[in-house]
Amino acid sequence: MRDVIRNWNYDFISGACNFIFENYYDVEIEGLENIINDKKGGIIVSNHDTPQEDWIYKKDKEGKIILHTHSVDQLLIAAYLNSDQKFHAIVSKAHYKNRLRKGLLEALQQIPASKYGIIDPSRNYLEKNEYVLIFPEGNSGQKSKLVDSVGTKIYPGLGRLVSNLDNPQIFPVNIRINGKKDNLWPKFESAKIKFGKPFYYLDEFGEFPVEKNEMIDSFKISKDIMDKKVYPLG
Repeated sequence: MRDVIRNWNYDFISGACNFIFENYYDVEIEGLENIINDKKGGIIVSNHDTPQEDWIYKKDKEGKIILHTHSVDQLLIAAYLNSDQKFHAIVSKAHYKNRLRKGLLEALQQIPASKYGIIDPSRNYLEKNEYVLIFPEGNSGQKSKLVDSVGTKIYPGLGRLVSNLDNPQIFPVNIRINGKKDNLWPKFESAKIKFGKPFYYLDEFGEFPVEKNEMIDSFKISKDIMDKKVYPLG
């Protein structure tokens, strides 16, 4: 019954988003054939894209902009996948503080982010040939982070998943959101989503990188995937 409720809610949200994006927004899709016919499941990895400062809704106590607080990226991806390609997004624990939002996230079987708590539920979903969606730039609730060459924060959660889940199939996605629309939510004019070709980390990079203490370097895995597979799609 839990899965039935989840599927009904997911189909309703993704179907509504597809209708809205197709009729009221300029959304360009490229490379959908790289994922649309897949039946094996895997990890969907995407950048977060925030168009401009006045589009953001939240600031911290010091008045600084808090990036990536919206859910538009998830909705854009969900709207264009097949109905049987439902994903389980890794979501910041901060979103679970609101009782209504928590109920919705749990009904949709999303995964609350934590340092190692994402591994077991992700493994369960991948074993059923389903999909896990992760945004390595997003606020995953982890204090540690790596800053890449352009100043974007990249978190190690993706690396932990890849190294702990038997080298899963990875689907890179790049999203670009443009403009501001005041009279309709989500507040953007146009977007471009590009799906790259799926790959396996070990096939592509040869081996998992290790740190000086001989532990697997999850930061480096995350950075490799973002720098070599996600960002070049943009």
